Parts: sequence; C-alpha cells; structure tokens
Amino acid sequence: MKNQVVQRGLIIAAQEVFTSVYGKDHPALSVATGLAVFAGAVLVWLLGRKLNGQPGKILLDPETGQTVEIRKRHTLFWIPMQWISLFWIAAFVAWSVGLF
Repeated sequence: MKNQVVQRGLIIAAQEVFTSVYGKDHPALSVATGLAVFAGAVLVWLLGRKLNGQPGKILLDPETGQTVEIRKRHTLFWIPMQWISLFWIAAFVAWSVGLF
C-alpha cells in the first residue's frame, strides 16, 4: 500500500505542478509524467529496501530450543515492496519508447 501511495502521489503532484505552470495541453506533459514515474520507482525501491531490510525479532522456543525470526514484511500481493518498483521502471521504459 505504501508503494502505491508514494508512486501515485508523485505522479499526480508532478502533473499538477506541470499543468499549473505550462497548461494541460503542453506536449511535454507526457515527458514530465514519465519522469515522475521513474522518480517514484526509485523512491519506492529505496523505501522498500529500508523497510524490508530492518532486523527482525528473534524468539526462542523453550521446549524445543529452536529460534524463530519475526519480521514485518512490506509487500503488495506478497511481492516485496522494492521489487514492485521494477514494474514502474518497465512502465517508464515502455512509455519512453512509445508503447503507451
């Protein structure tokens, strides 16, 4: 959820700033949106690495003596947050070469 908020928030903010300065019919609007997608992907990657890289809590089972590590996982449909940013980078590349 956090990655979608960061990504979409950045795209919307970039589009709003660009259209308020240049107008909504400017031909470079798609370039600004593409760059916002790429910047958002980088931010999601960095945020995902930070959140998913935190150490977990190690618990010891007194009966068996086995240890278990409990960690918070930041995912989107069981995919770690930082790997979702690869989708956004692929979308940026596809947008850049004109597939969309």
